[in-house]
Amino acid sequence: MKTTTILLYLDEDYYGHLIAFPAPPYRQPWNEARAALADLIGLHPINTPGVDVKDDLLRFEERLASVAARKQATVEKIAPLTFRITRKTRGTYEFPGNAFSGMDQTKWGPVDFYDDSRESIRLAFRSGDDFETPWMGCKKEILSSRITREGNKVTVEVSVSDDFDTPGMGEGSFTVNRATTEDQFFAKLEDAASEAHEAATGDLNDNAGYAGFSVGKEGKWEFTYLVCLDGSDAPSGDNYYRWGWQEVEEEQESEDAFPEELGDETARELEKQIHACLFDGGPEPLVNGYTAKLWDR
Repeated sequence: MKTTTILLYLDEDYYGHLIAFPAPPYRQPWNEARAALADLIGLHPINTPGVDVKDDLLRFEERLASVAARKQATVEKIAPLTFRITRKTRGTYEFPGNAFSGMDQTKWGPVDFYDDSRESIRLAFRSGDDFETPWMGCKKEILSSRITREGNKVTVEVSVSDDFDTPGMGEGSFTVNRATTEDQFFAKLEDAASEAHEAATGDLNDNAGYAGFSVGKEGKWEFTYLVCLDGSDAPSGDNYYRWGWQEVEEEQESEDAFPEELGDETARELEKQIHACLFDGGPEPLVNGYTAKLWDR
């Protein structure tokens, strides 16, 4: 939290009415004054109708004291027409230089934090200030997350990807206040992160330009078949280089190439059933003991 202080200066206008604005050098009540007063305690410069400055001053002091009390500000009269207003206001928390210095900050998912990362976030929340973490990596998933606090709103952003460099983004948010405990904060953070993770996964599925099938007997994964959904010449990413069957010899550049172990007849029938399963709602492919299971993304 930071402490903000301004001096409030009162004077008469041309008509003998009381006007209030920050003390010199701010002598223009409707520009700097408006911003400074509104930012500090929510008051706009005051131009009070009346014929007696003393009466206006009394009314002003009563109003100022009432507003300051609601805004948890202190008011000190330091001269007949000058007041010092002080209020603790929210600043921006600065993480120490060693915070989030590791390669990964979570183990699984967006909020399974390592102890040092969790402590850095806890201290930021405890400060009461706004804060923004860097994008935090995950050790066991292609995932990163970022937490931002602006006022009473906390937002969790999650970015996911896969072996094909498919992007997926999502976010979730919640509110906090002075009464929110650290345990409540982390519980809400976990819920919002789950919401963001689910949204990011859905976005990835919508963006995916492929469908993958694991093919094998008795639950074993022996072969891989990839179907193009976006018209690209080859899969993105560094793990796959062609559509169709993956377990083929490098010199077999034909799109019709298939693993020799399967045989032509089995491979062609699996391909037919895979496309029917994917595009026509057909059953799970099964040919000569080989099943093809659609990947979960």
